[in-house]
This record gives sequence, structure tokens and C-alpha cells, in this order.
Amino acid sequence: MKLFASLTLGVFTLLAASSQAQVLTTLYTINSNAFDIVTFNLEVVNPSGITITKFDVNANTLGPNSSVLAGLSNGSPQVLSVYFRNGSYVGMNNVANWTFSQNVNFTAADEGTPSSVPLNSGITLLPGNYAIALGMVDQPVSTGAGLSFNNGTGTSATPGSGNQTFSNADIILRAGASIGNFSGVPGSGTEIFGNFASSVNGARIFNGSIYYSTAVPEPSALAIAGLGLLVLTSFKSARRK
Repeated sequence: MKLFASLTLGVFTLLAASSQAQVLTTLYTINSNAFDIVTFNLEVVNPSGITITKFDVNANTLGPNSSVLAGLSNGSPQVLSVYFRNGSYVGMNNVANWTFSQNVNFTAADEGTPSSVPLNSGITLLPGNYAIALGMVDQPVSTGAGLSFNNGTGTSATPGSGNQTFSNADIILRAGASIGNFSGVPGSGTEIFGNFASSVNGARIFNGSIYYSTAVPEPSALAIAGLGLLVLTSFKSARRK
């Protein structure tokens, strides 16, 4: 009986620890320009936390003189630089306020469509409030490549205001702001973030998706655990007779 109980608990623990892939998408209907960095606040409400595994971004690789509404891209190899911090992005213009995560090589898709950026290593966030900053590193340097975004109807000084909130059961994304000046070597601590837009016209909505996993009990785990408890209870009842 002890062996059976141990096996039941072991199976339940194994299945309960399996992760479920989830995604939260904002939008891709471009109505503005492209800047080097877009940033947003992210509240993790899932009590188990999340691990971000991939971003989709909206890349503009034709430089500042291209039409951002034309859906153009040269499909070139690019680099996405990922930063995060506890709390909000508001007022955090200095790179010293941010934690560098990683540089990720990716291939830019047509503007207005998702460019897939699988992370080199997942970013695990416990329940709480964070800010994410995604920077496009020009390839080649100084070509003017950037991340396209939408103008929000709120303000960047009040994340999530207007039409700038996107959410599901696990996370709440509150956009957002942008930076046109991202220079230096990402991860060196000497990068220049420039100034986040903070006026009414400076509200920016990150174009893209966040892919993440959560460690939650799956239905099969719950079913097996329930069956195990039922059999164990019947076994105990039979022994008492």
C-alpha cells in the first residue's frame, strides 16, 4: 500500500510540474514609426510565475526613410537586445536602472508581420511588476533599423492608459514608450538608452507577442491523482472488512 501511494504521488508530481505554453499578442496594425527600443510594463499574476521563451516583434529593417506603412522589409539578419527590471519603465532612462538579459539573433520578416525571436535562455519572472525593454541593434550598424509600434491613445507616463492594456489569465501588459537613441554595446553597461517619450503623443504600443510557459497541474495529472486516491481509499476500506 505504501508503494502504491508513493507511485501515485510520484506520477502526480511529475505531471503537475509539466509546463503549458501560452502566448499574449498585442497588435500589428502599424500607424506610426519605428524606433530603436520599445518598452512596456508586465505584471505577472499567475501565482506560479512564468518563464518567457520567445518574443515576436515587428521589425522595420529598411531604415528611417522607408515607408512604415508599406509592409516592407529586406528580410535581413538582425539582433534583438533584451532588458528587464523590477517595477516600471517610467523615468528609467539610464541603462544602470536595467538588467541586461541577452542578445538574440533573428531574421526580420516583412514589416507588419511577426518576426520570431526565440530566446537563448528563458526569463523567469515570479508574480509581481516588471518592465521589459526590447532594443533593435542595427545590422549593419547605423542603417536605421528599428521596431515598429503603434501610437497609443493614453500616455507613456501612465502605462496601460487608453488602448494600451493587453492581458490574459497569467499576465497584464501595459504599454508603453519608445526610444530613438540606442547606441553602444548591449550588455556592456555603457549603452545609451536616450529618453523615453513621456508626452501625450509619446504613448507607444509594443507590436508583437510574448510566448511563455507556466508550471501548472494538467487535467491528466488531476485525473490520475483522483483515480489513485479512489483506488487507495477502496483498498483501505477493503482491508478494514
